[in-house]
Amino acid sequence: MQTSEALRSDGGAQELLGNCWIAAREYAKAVVPLERAAELSPSGDLYVRLAQVEVQREDWQRATTALEHAIEKGGLSNPANAELLLGIAFYSRAKLEEAKAWFERAASDETYRAQAEGWLKQIDMELATKS
Repeated sequence: MQTSEALRSDGGAQELLGNCWIAAREYAKAVVPLERAAELSPSGDLYVRLAQVEVQREDWQRATTALEHAIEKGGLSNPANAELLLGIAFYSRAKLEEAKAWFERAASDETYRAQAEGWLKQIDMELATKS
């Protein structure tokens, strides 16, 4: 039981467990340990990893929530990646205006500019056809 208790209280162990489930492509099993690790982490990076798992599961609402937590918590090693993913999550939920705002933010980073601009063009085309 001591090992089980350590896993529940230690963020590093939770992160490791989550990563093992990801490596095994058992995404649903990775969610709970990553949530626990993200809560204990000083930065929002583990919330981004959790969001990536939710994207794999195509659970766009939970991906959105995880990314919002990541950005709110801050200390991200790659904020533009989180912004791009949040745009994708909103787009996948048919929330085009919200997605557009996040893609515009992501486009300010040279690494993600081309991807973000591609998404922005797609949104603009969709919005134009709705008008």
